Amino acid sequence: MFKLISTREEKRLTVLYWDHMRKLAEQIRDEYDKPYEDCYNRQCTLLHFRPDFMEPYTKTSRIKYHYN
Repeated sequence: MFKLISTREEKRLTVLYWDHMRKLAEQIRDEYDKPYEDCYNRQCTLLHFRPDFMEPYTKTSRIKYHYN
């Protein structure tokens, strides 16, 4: 059932409600996806022969810049 909003207070409460629902959904998604993402990233960084769609794994070093 839909209810038409007639006052600013109702609009504010509706916006706050849906903002809370978005944050809750984001938290649930992050809790579910985090272990799988970590596992995938760990596997990909340990590969000696990386798939073609990935950049070759090279050790990066910091470049020192001398600013005058």
